[in-house]
Amino acid sequence: MPAFADSAQLEALPLCGQALLGGRMIRRAVMAIMPEATHSGDAERELMMRVCDTIEVCARDGTGTQSALAMFAEARALRDMRDRFAGEREALRHALWWAVDASRAADVARELPFEACVTPAFLNAIAALGADRRINRLQITILVSGDIDLIAFACAEAGIGRFDGLTNHVMGRLPPVHALSLNLIRPTPEELAR
Repeated sequence: MPAFADSAQLEALPLCGQALLGGRMIRRAVMAIMPEATHSGDAERELMMRVCDTIEVCARDGTGTQSALAMFAEARALRDMRDRFAGEREALRHALWWAVDASRAADVARELPFEACVTPAFLNAIAALGADRRINRLQITILVSGDIDLIAFACAEAGIGRFDGLTNHVMGRLPPVHALSLNLIRPTPEELAR
């Protein structure tokens, strides 16, 4: 799991900000692993992108995961799916589920003691992404650290509290995400011997 320069800054972010971090990283990974040009018409890619959109909307509004339960259930079904893409997309599917978990925990933390569940769920999403050998962990660390700084600054500027939604003020200050750069995987000697 990547170590961020200042984990205290991650934990100090509003809970919705932590959930947003997961959604942004998953979107980057989806764009890299399942590029639109080669996966046009791919229902799984479209679902993952819609789930990322929903995570962002829930983070902006500070609520709304109840209305997204059906879509989040589809994300859970993806996590458990076994198909021809299982090996290639397994880490991404698990990461998506953890990002959904962080979003749901951030939403209900105002009413139930789930505040302590948001950061570990986000970190689990990042760890799941890091399990894919094509994804560079240093790249993840740099992108997440940059997002943490941007979200923290915008939240401080807008006076957003721990349990508040991020509002359009914060969302408007974030740059769009771009696809991760994937590593070329060289087969191990064991794989070559098979």
